[in-house]
Amino acid sequence: MAGIADHWKAFSGFNNRDGLLIHPINTDFRRYLIHYGERVGAKVVKIAILTRHGKPHTNSDRKIGS
Repeated sequence: MAGIADHWKAFSGFNNRDGLLIHPINTDFRRYLIHYGERVGAKVVKIAILTRHGKPHTNSDRKIGS
């Protein structure tokens, strides 16, 4: 049985996700979307916390030669 690892290229848009967005949605593709949605959500929460409690560190904050 094929899984996410076997289809990661297609899930990532290699073929413009042809056939993946039809009903019923591919179960592995659904799991893939949920996984990356959760990762993005975690990043958004982290950014919100950092901006609420102080300036987030960016590469532009570093001084040259440090």
